[in-house]
Amino acid sequence: MKLTIYKIIMNDDSCYFTDNRNNLVEVINNANKDVENYKPYTISTINGILYNGNKIIRGVKSVERFNAIDYYNDYVNEYTEQLIKNAEKQNKHYSPSTIKRFQHQFITLLNAIEFNGRNSGESDEVIKNKINAIGLIKV
Repeated sequence: MKLTIYKIIMNDDSCYFTDNRNNLVEVINNANKDVENYKPYTISTINGILYNGNKIIRGVKSVERFNAIDYYNDYVNEYTEQLIKNAEKQNKHYSPSTIKRFQHQFITLLNAIEFNGRNSGESDEVIKNKINAIGLIKV
C-alpha cells in the first residue's frame, strides 16, 4: 500500500497535514463553512485535484500530495539500515515484504509526530528534535 501525505495551504497561509483524504475534505469544508455560496468539497473533488490534474481549487490556496517514503527518505533509509544490522547481529534475515511492513509502521509513527507538530505550527527543528528525542533515528 502506498503511503501518501496530503498538505493543504489555507487562504491565511497556514498549513494542515494529514494522511487521510476524508480528513482533507472535512478540514477544507470546516475552514469555509461560513463563506456564503461555498460549494463543499467531496472525495471526488479532492481526487480530481490530486490525481486528475483539476486546476480549479476553491476555498484554499493549494492542495498537495507527497509520497511518504520520499518525504521521510532520510529517516526511512537510516531505520532500514539499522533494522537490517540488528537482524544480522541476531542471525536473522527479513524478507522484503517484512521490511516494507516495518517501514510502514515506522512511517505511521513519524506521521503522528509530524502531523501533530506541523498542525500546531511548530518549526522544522522542533519536529526533528521530537523525532530524535523519542529515540528513533538521529538524522
